[in-house]
Amino acid sequence: GVSASPMQLSTGALLRLGGRGFMCRVTTPLGAGSFGAVWSAEVIRPDGADADAAAVGGGGTAGGSASSGCGVREVAVKEIMCRSQQELNAARFEAELLSRLTRKTGGGAGLLNGRAAETGTTARGGANEALEGRFPQLVASETEVIGPDIWRVRLAMTKVRGVPLDHFVEQQQQQRQLELEQSGLDADQAEFAAINGGRCPGDAKVHRQRRSEQLAEAFCVACQVVVQLAPALGHIESLAYHRDVNSHNILIDAGDASEPIRFGLVDFGLAVDIGKWRGPMGPSSWHLVDIGGDCRYWPMAAWLQFECGWQELSKYPLLAAEYRTRLDLHALGLVALQVFTAMAPAVTSSASSSGGGISG
Repeated sequence: GVSASPMQLSTGALLRLGGRGFMCRVTTPLGAGSFGAVWSAEVIRPDGADADAAAVGGGGTAGGSASSGCGVREVAVKEIMCRSQQELNAARFEAELLSRLTRKTGGGAGLLNGRAAETGTTARGGANEALEGRFPQLVASETEVIGPDIWRVRLAMTKVRGVPLDHFVEQQQQQRQLELEQSGLDADQAEFAAINGGRCPGDAKVHRQRRSEQLAEAFCVACQVVVQLAPALGHIESLAYHRDVNSHNILIDAGDASEPIRFGLVDFGLAVDIGKWRGPMGPSSWHLVDIGGDCRYWPMAAWLQFECGWQELSKYPLLAAEYRTRLDLHALGLVALQVFTAMAPAVTSSASSSGGGISG
């Protein structure tokens, strides 16, 4: 039957969001973090055609919405447990932002069909073509009061295709280590071979060619993550800042040899309204909002804000401007650098001692 409040999601549970409309069956977990868990779910009824089925959570629903005419077959369901008004406001803003982005791109669940419905991309072309499938589109949402000062927010979103970029890079590194082991060369021999035209044991010519291919792959992936996501970030930043751009929240769909790689951005749980963030000092402005995201992707300005606070940061106008307006772009640049350095062939001790570099 339909799962009842206040039970958390589990495999096989039936879930209804947005009043008596959207219904789905939870299938497998996709991921979890400090702010919530995300599950994959199969859409059973997108538009409330079966109005006689029991509703989830009974009278505990505090508010919700569902898109009409949804053509999505599979969604990602995010469940966020909120134990303060601040956490509840953040969760509701995530839903509001995804809804606004969906409308702004000319999308909406009702426009999804065919392959677009499976991939989460809109069935429209034109100026928004480059943004298709770059971030989730909101299908339905609901907020439930499940206890004193405890709320549960659930969002059903189109699934962005791909795997986390950090997982992809790790797999590439493992594959290259396996190729090196199978070549019969240790790392120093392989590097010497690449620099000195193959004068070492083993199939050095093949290895040198493979290193050139790996360097090209590293450059391509690093370049494409910026080329594809910088316009998407610019689009998002007309409404909000993401504040958690990193290689785990960026998904890569490598596809097959016949299709180009594609990137998408997920997890808007730390996003802030751009008007309030950049406006006068207040609870939602950059001065007082807790700094968030993966600190490995912070610029110097973020560290200054973290260590010393907004008063000290304000003494340095350029750094203050960086913190207010460039957090996402800075993080995207670091992701590109991370990808390139992780995927490019390593320069080992042989290269250093011979005075060489990476050879093509």
